[in-house]
Amino acid sequence: MLAYIVFTLLACGDVRDGRDTPVPPGGVIGAARLADREVTAERIGHGPLTRLVAREGAATRVLLAEGSPDRPALSPDGRWVAFVYAPEGLAAVGLVPFAGGAPQQLTNAGLARAKHAVGEPPAGFVPVPTAAPAFADGQLTWTDATGQPHAVALPAEAR
Repeated sequence: MLAYIVFTLLACGDVRDGRDTPVPPGGVIGAARLADREVTAERIGHGPLTRLVAREGAATRVLLAEGSPDRPALSPDGRWVAFVYAPEGLAAVGLVPFAGGAPQQLTNAGLARAKHAVGEPPAGFVPVPTAAPAFADGQLTWTDATGQPHAVALPAEAR
């Protein structure tokens, strides 16, 4: 799979790429490609919000506009898109069919965003990837910002 990822930094409301260059509204901050399929994370307007957009040939559709999704990855068969987003204010790994549909939150579902000691995540929090997660042997795998490896099983329909 040929894929490339451009990182997102949110600072002072700006969306920036991995070279610390501001990304203009509508600009791409992350992408994954497989044959004629492409998924991009694109900036919406002038704020830090993003959306996932799927393209296949001339067809284009928005897959997800909630939770500021980024760091997309395509499954080896091109049927699924993994990404990082914040559906309830906590960063999580998600999955959505390339053809469209409801996203599935694979990590950090149901965790309360409560006040904790500074720097302390809620109990059960799984750190998110610093780059797009990888599809491998029925799982999504990634490394967090501290270098720790993580994995989560894919739903049966995505294996």
